[in-house]
Amino acid sequence: IPADIRQRLLSNVWCGQCRHETTITNFSGAIKGGDLLLVGKCAECHGDVARVIEGS
Repeated sequence: IPADIRQRLLSNVWCGQCRHETTITNFSGAIKGGDLLLVGKCAECHGDVARVIEGS
């Protein structure tokens, strides 16, 4: 994934506690069903957030 797209994906994560878009930090990734699942922390409140990046 190109660097500019990668940055956009990491900074476009919904936080259920903040109730708006945020950046994911301290994340780890795993492949689940052909998709990439990133699990980490909200940059603002440090609550749990996740991002699914669909595979082809």
